[in-house]
Amino acid sequence: MPIRRIAALALPIGVLLHTATGCERRPATTVNGRDAALIADVVTRSVKPTLRTDSGVTVHSFDTTAFAATTQYVVESTPMAILDNTDVNSDTSVARVDGAIFLRDRSFVTYSRMSTRMIVFDSTAKPIRILARFGTAPGDLGRNQTLARAQHDTLVVTDFSNRRVNYYSSQKFVRQTPITSVVDERADQLAGVLPDGTLVLHSGGQIPEHFPNGRSKHDAVVMVMNPQGLSGRIADIPDITIATMRTGWDGERTRMPLPLRLGPRAQIIVWDSLIATGNGESYRVAFRNVSGKIVHAVEISVPPRLMTTPIRDADLAYRVAELEYIDGKDAVSGEKLRLRKAWPIADTIPAFGGFFISPNNTLWITSVPARGDTTWQATAFNSRFEMTGRLTFTGQGAPIGFGDDRLVVRVAGVDEVATLRVFRFRPE
Repeated sequence: MPIRRIAALALPIGVLLHTATGCERRPATTVNGRDAALIADVVTRSVKPTLRTDSGVTVHSFDTTAFAATTQYVVESTPMAILDNTDVNSDTSVARVDGAIFLRDRSFVTYSRMSTRMIVFDSTAKPIRILARFGTAPGDLGRNQTLARAQHDTLVVTDFSNRRVNYYSSQKFVRQTPITSVVDERADQLAGVLPDGTLVLHSGGQIPEHFPNGRSKHDAVVMVMNPQGLSGRIADIPDITIATMRTGWDGERTRMPLPLRLGPRAQIIVWDSLIATGNGESYRVAFRNVSGKIVHAVEISVPPRLMTTPIRDADLAYRVAELEYIDGKDAVSGEKLRLRKAWPIADTIPAFGGFFISPNNTLWITSVPARGDTTWQATAFNSRFEMTGRLTFTGQGAPIGFGDDRLVVRVAGVDEVATLRVFRFRPE
């Protein structure tokens, strides 16, 4: 069977006793009018930050003791579902999925910039609906599109191939608006939707057109687009580091730009009326208003994680295996192999590698799992910039979506064919 749903025991309901800086009682959650009672009436330990003002920015600071002082979340060892339909010709294939958006009823929607299909899964992770397919008709998708959740669980897709923005409920296509003016075509990734319907887009992770020799740092563009399709550039934020390499590719000497392996990359997401930005060079997340001005920041005094020899070796082995998959093991030699082996790697691993917003408006910031790692962490913040939880995941894969009490983990090999695993989590 392409989808294996695994029966899971109901999570215990209880009150977490604690002594901490602050606490927050979560109301019972309902699903289709019924009490879900999975994390109902749980008191969580919230750690309040130390405040200071720096050039008009309110800085919320934590030290690393906050990670242990806040609520500890446990991920169940057995997934509640494994989605392993990798047949790319199937409507419910997850082979190219690289993102998941959870809705308030615990259903979720999968999407991918490589695959023009949006699939709705119910709260048990059963596929129930194909929300959109490739095409040009109203509601269809072009290539290179991204998805975000707006107010009232509205799903918004920026489709630059078809020059439009599509709006969906979890049931159907609702409407579309044209993209009429774009100040920077590179900013084609949707970071989210502000309460007034303004879209926030960015160009994070893209190779720049111009670059000097050696290593150089580059910015990502942050752009807003109003509901009429008119856009404006509001900020440039630190993004990737590029290293150039000389190559004799196809007999011609040229420079090749390569992003540092395991290097920093811009992370951008809309959090209510704010835009969270950062690239992990340090544990500092800036929060901007619609004009791009930084008004808040979260800082945690996390020491840098140095790149070790075992991590470098594991990353090199993966790069070679990737090339062997593409060209065949017997064909891996010469300039291709030299470039793979010489691909520059960062000196330190970024302090974080992903931003996610759950339906209850929790901001989750995830760590970067390096090759060979068997664990990664996620830290939760509420809208008062208090740290409300720390989750540790053990196993293969990286997160692509967070719900209020569950998450989706993507597992893929060198072929980039994905399987998805859905896990519940609960306070310890």
